[in-house]
Amino acid sequence: MVDLSKKVFEKIKKDHLTPTSAWHYVLPNVLKWIWIVVVVIMAAVSTALILWEFQLNDVDMNRLAADDFWEFMYFNVPYLWVVLLIIFGGLAHLIYKYTKFGYRHCRWTVFTVLGGFIVLFGITLCVSELAEPVDSVLRENFSMYDDIEVEESQRWDMPSKGILVGSVTAVNDKIIVLERLNEEEWIVDISEVKGDREEKLMVGAFLRILGNQTGDYLFKASKIALWKRVFGGSRQES
Repeated sequence: MVDLSKKVFEKIKKDHLTPTSAWHYVLPNVLKWIWIVVVVIMAAVSTALILWEFQLNDVDMNRLAADDFWEFMYFNVPYLWVVLLIIFGGLAHLIYKYTKFGYRHCRWTVFTVLGGFIVLFGITLCVSELAEPVDSVLRENFSMYDDIEVEESQRWDMPSKGILVGSVTAVNDKIIVLERLNEEEWIVDISEVKGDREEKLMVGAFLRILGNQTGDYLFKASKIALWKRVFGGSRQES
């Protein structure tokens, strides 16, 4: 044993070996956990924004506007946030796999626990009404995100199919003037629209309208709904 210790000591001295700091092993693992926390938070934010988008949608109105199931999904699903949720959730799972605890748990256990936490955290963010401020910050600071929302709003801007979206610029008891996303002004007959109309029929309100195109820049509405979406750099409250 003495000879072995002596040989080891001589080897260290000969090769000028120095001890490796514990941080050399600890720091990579700490960084992995930091990344896991970051991507889980991002996945939860994506979940909250998906739920918030669903809250904004008038499902009944979308069902009437859609010709089939796939078009209904096209109107309702916030694809950007669904894709980001999948990406962030997958990254969290992948990074955890390479931590020092990753080998201890099977893939489906990790997937279930991480997925459940992300969903619960996302629901908490949505219920706490933090999704809308996040959306507003993104819209104000990232023009690409704002452009995506405008493109999503244009899904509804198809008068020939009986669906119209825009901002009210003038209103009376029977008609409104609606400025579309392309800045065209349309005359909309609202005489047959039933229900509470007072809040919806105000100058500046951003509306989705179902009905029929009756002529050039003329539309007859059968149903209207407020929509919290981008128009002219502002967002209307529903």
